[in-house]
Amino acid sequence: RPFGERVLRWATAAVLADQYPQSGGRPVDGVISADPVALAGFLRLLGPIEVAGWPEALTSENVAEVLLYRAYIDVGGSSPERVALLAAVTQKAWERFGQIPAPSPGAVADALGPAIDRRHLQLWMRDADEQALMLSSSLAGAVPPIAGDGLGIVVNNASESKIEWYLHRTIDADIVVDPASGRVQSVVS
Repeated sequence: RPFGERVLRWATAAVLADQYPQSGGRPVDGVISADPVALAGFLRLLGPIEVAGWPEALTSENVAEVLLYRAYIDVGGSSPERVALLAAVTQKAWERFGQIPAPSPGAVADALGPAIDRRHLQLWMRDADEQALMLSSSLAGAVPPIAGDGLGIVVNNASESKIEWYLHRTIDADIVVDPASGRVQSVVS
């Protein structure tokens, strides 16, 4: 299953890269997937940003809460104003990213590492060698092959409810090994 999901993500990125020029855009070398949690990492490097339509500066500490929760309450979930706010935040962050001096690799790793580890930031590259680099650095978001037992839990909310903001997950795995037989019994809740 993880391999199938990985292929689907890559196929989706490849389709996006192919479709963008057909819709009037320039050819692209890659596709970036970044959510508000990843944006918080970028703001650790960029500093606060201000956008029209939001009364306070967006920082690494508040941007995820604003974009995943407060904007839905204060502006409206499916409203054009909320969509415009998201576009303005994205545009401002990319503009600022092009204006700052290149941060050190250590600063980038500190700021973006957690987002990469949790798959909030993923990259797909058209060039096979570059994509291999993304895979080796975890930036492709691929699930590594599992040797032995493994457990994976995925929550993918495609609705506008943003219910995941309210969800708190707790995983309890009770694993018992019988030393005489080597039998393993587990209960996961």
